[in-house]
Amino acid sequence: SLKVSAQNALSTAKVSFTLPVYATWRNTTTDMSRFTYDTKTRTVTWNIGAMKEGEVANGEVSLTIKPSQSHVNQSPVITSGIVLEADESDSRARIKTTFSPLSTKIVGEDWSFEPSLVLD
Repeated sequence: SLKVSAQNALSTAKVSFTLPVYATWRNTTTDMSRFTYDTKTRTVTWNIGAMKEGEVANGEVSLTIKPSQSHVNQSPVITSGIVLEADESDSRARIKTTFSPLSTKIVGEDWSFEPSLVLD
């Protein structure tokens, strides 16, 4: 999800990240016209486009994760750092920032076991 919380709209917005070798792109998204996958660089790009003040964009992709033995008892990352690039509509300022990678870690749930960890 991406929310424009600033007072100004964005004329373009794009989110991208790279998949690790143990993550496989399944070519399934909530909007196939806005998501692309580059097989050479393993980069997923979500071309969101223009967004108004307060607008929320939601998108989902499907991945297959095949962790290795080194991931046992861990919640492995499934993306590189997530890069947001956008142009602010009024000032035309270029915005670029990187967010933390996504992982298999599930938060905010009450489980009797830890479902986020890779089991041996």
